[in-house]
Parts: sequence; C-alpha cells; structure tokens
Amino acid sequence: MKRIDLTQAQRRLALAWLLGSGLAFGLVILQSLSRQPPFPPDKQWQWLLPCLLPTLSLILSTVVAEARMVRAAASADLFSFQVSLGLSMFYLALVLSTPLLAPLLQLTAAERVELLTKSQLWLGPVQGLVGLALGAFFVSRENDAPAVRVEGT
Repeated sequence: MKRIDLTQAQRRLALAWLLGSGLAFGLVILQSLSRQPPFPPDKQWQWLLPCLLPTLSLILSTVVAEARMVRAAASADLFSFQVSLGLSMFYLALVLSTPLLAPLLQLTAAERVELLTKSQLWLGPVQGLVGLALGAFFVSRENDAPAVRVEGT
C-alpha cells in the first residue's frame, strides 16, 4: 500500500478547500452586493454556509491540531488521500456551479431560490461522501513514534 506524508497531504486538502471556499465566498459576496443579485442574499448565504463550513472547519482544525504535535514521521494511505482530494474538488465545483448557473439558465426569481433548495438533492449526498472519504483518510494514519504535545501551545 502506497503512503503519503501526512502533513503534506493535509496541507493539500486544506489548500483545495481554502481556494474552493474562497472562490465561493467571493462569488456570493459579489452577487450579494450587485444591484440585481441573482438570489436574495439572505437565502444564498443560508444555502452556502452549511455547504462549506462543516468540512472546512474539520480540515482546518485537524491541520491546526497536527501542527501542535511533534511527530517523528506520520503517513497516510495515498489512495485515501487521492479519493478525498478528488471528491473534495468535485464537490467544490458543484457548489460553485449553482450560483454560476442560475443567471445563465434565465430563471425567474422564485425558480432561482428553488434551485438553491433543489441543489441540496445532489450536494448533500456528495458532501456525505466527502466526509466518509476524509474519515478514511484520517484513520489511515501510521505513526513511527507516539505524538507529543508541543510546549506552550
């Protein structure tokens, strides 16, 4: 079974999620501030935050927790990492596509709000798969030495 350095893999996942989430947040901010936003801003933010914050919080808290530990060498299963990264990128593309597609589809205001609700039909299951893949990735860790807490953190 091929392995990948755990810190490197976690940082790649964090970078993918920070970039994808940053693009989504930036897009929603711009749409919210426009003269004729494609969605009511409150509805769009109520839709976006649950799509991104749970997984983003999990990844960032794991990276921070790992940074506070001193480890000799830790690795994770390469395949689990690749599946996690691939599903994450697919999910983030789906999230971004919803606010981008609405103006192109020439939907009415009510239909655009309905699109946010309908998108949960595919976003929810894919988000669940991302969570499962991340869980498999995190439990695939192998340590060469026990963890030690860094003093003063």
